[in-house]
Amino acid sequence: MSAQEHATAIIRDTETSLRRLVAEAASTGDYAAVVTIASWARVVGDLTKSISHDREVTKPDRSSPTSSYDTRSGRTQKTATQGKYPRFIRRDDHLIRIAWSKRGKGEYQQKAEYKPLQTLVEAIINSGGDGRIFSTDHLLPVLDENGDEIPNYKAYVCLSWMKHMGLLDQHGRRGYSIPRINELRASVESVWRALPAT
Repeated sequence: MSAQEHATAIIRDTETSLRRLVAEAASTGDYAAVVTIASWARVVGDLTKSISHDREVTKPDRSSPTSSYDTRSGRTQKTATQGKYPRFIRRDDHLIRIAWSKRGKGEYQQKAEYKPLQTLVEAIINSGGDGRIFSTDHLLPVLDENGDEIPNYKAYVCLSWMKHMGLLDQHGRRGYSIPRINELRASVESVWRALPAT
């Protein structure tokens, strides 16, 4: 094993350990630690993804004000503005996703209530049991307890938040998987409670 392969294995193990700590912190009600450690796990997860994409050539997006093209690596680099988004907050019983619009050159918000989030979590557990990768095509639409369809945009807000917090793994266009399915309900509730409230 080369030094680079060894380093890659260490980073992957670190991400796994951090995810385990998120679940442990959620089970003990240490909500501040859940948010902090989940954000660290996400950073390490992003690093893992960048390692696996090192040999891929990414086309530059020269029209984007939030990216710059690095001619040495042949990749588009994130700038400070792009790195700040998305952000998530809680307002009453709403999950708010704050993102950056390249087209509008400004922030925009999307929101979803906690009830649809709970319904989505149950649908995810049914779709992603036994470590299966599930796609949004298979998952959506999600129906609430009255049989009404939850708007897809609300489901995508929730999926984005869960991925951002390390509660779901994304596998490119193939879909998502649940790293710790047995702790998902408790982790979602814990991370929800620990969200910055406005």
